[in-house]
Formats: sequence, structure tokens, C-alpha cells
Amino acid sequence: MVDVNTKLIDTYLELIGKMGHNNKLELISRLSSSMKEDISQERNDKIALLNELSGAWSDMEDGLIEDIFESRTLSDKEINP
Repeated sequence: MVDVNTKLIDTYLELIGKMGHNNKLELISRLSSSMKEDISQERNDKIALLNELSGAWSDMEDGLIEDIFESRTLSDKEINP
């Protein structure tokens, strides 16, 4: 069975093949711009999420880090690969 995306790409290539060089270059330019916008938006979304989450633990008690480190244990067991 032929993948739907592969069939769609083949159809686009068939249409693009009939276009002139200037139109192909314009298409490439617009596709590149579109991808740059998508990447920029993804980056902005990640930064917004990071800003939203920063300080999320700020209301925890001050000794939390010390409690975590104190609760750690070391094992004398040998680990064989």
C-alpha cells in the first residue's frame, strides 16, 4: 500500500515540475519562510512554558534540597556489567 504522504508528495512534484524556474524559486522561498515561522513559534512556545514553570517550586520549604541530599544512600554493592 502506498503511504498517503508519499502519494501527496508525488502529486506536488508533478505539479511543480510544470512550473517555471521563477515560480519554483518563489515556492521555495515561501516554504522556507513558513518553516522558519514554525520553528520560531515552537521556540517561543518553549520559552513561554519555561517562564510559566520557573518559580513553580518557590513555595516549597527552604530545607527541601538539604532533605533530598540527606535522604540519599550509597550502596557498597558491586555492579557487574
